[in-house]
Amino acid sequence: MKKKMMSLALALAMCVSLCVPAFAAEYCSSLTYSNASVQANEVNVGNDINLVIEDYPNGDAKISQIAKGVTTCVSYVHRAEHYIEDISYEQGNPISSIKYFFEEEDSARASLRASYTTAGTITYQYYDTIPVTRYLTCAYQKTSESNMYNLTGKYKNIASLVGLITGVLSIPGLIAGEVAAKVVLWLGIGDSIGSFFIPDYWVTCNDICVNWKLTDDGGYSTNMSGHKYVLTDEKHNGVSEYDGDYYEINSYSRHNTDFALRAYEVTYNTRDTVTISWG
Repeated sequence: MKKKMMSLALALAMCVSLCVPAFAAEYCSSLTYSNASVQANEVNVGNDINLVIEDYPNGDAKISQIAKGVTTCVSYVHRAEHYIEDISYEQGNPISSIKYFFEEEDSARASLRASYTTAGTITYQYYDTIPVTRYLTCAYQKTSESNMYNLTGKYKNIASLVGLITGVLSIPGLIAGEVAAKVVLWLGIGDSIGSFFIPDYWVTCNDICVNWKLTDDGGYSTNMSGHKYVLTDEKHNGVSEYDGDYYEINSYSRHNTDFALRAYEVTYNTRDTVTISWG
């Protein structure tokens, strides 16, 4: 762990001190994903500072820092290759870039259940030309993974911080942006356009995944899953962010109507008006 932190600290120091001309084309210009497959969001981290974050299907991410409407930095997270590329901008134009490598933190992962646990069956009734009844059996798996990391170090800008959190905590860029927004708020550095220093500061991110297996009475089966990320630091506990279709394992026992309707939509790819009964 100490070796990882030392190497990463050196890498971050390089982010601030090195300046290499950027001749490469924009990273995202080479991606062939459709707009529908790219998840994007904008996060405000200061009075005049916004982050535009894009997550790609292969796990990569792009974080653009925009101050007063002008792009000041773009951070690209290349997850499979374990490196981050920061490109600095001046008056909206790229002027320099730096690349640094990261290692994902060792994590404490809960054992995956050997089999699904059956929660029960939901009965749906709807009317076409005649009454129709569908039965959907719901079963679940749950995993939990906890990553702890010390954010201490000097950062080039907030986009670089988001890129680092995305990489080392193994979470989507959109979630890392929300985590970083809370961190800079707690530390009072949300107005930092340029470099800043974070003192000894540990954060823990617990990734809880619930995977539902949905099987209809005809034998067709599909899955519906989502993640809950719980951020904890020394002073703030239980700040949660969600990704995908996250429903707790007690969603069936509590007769959660939103869960039942979403399970129906995912399984049958339709939003029929239905009457729901449990069991």
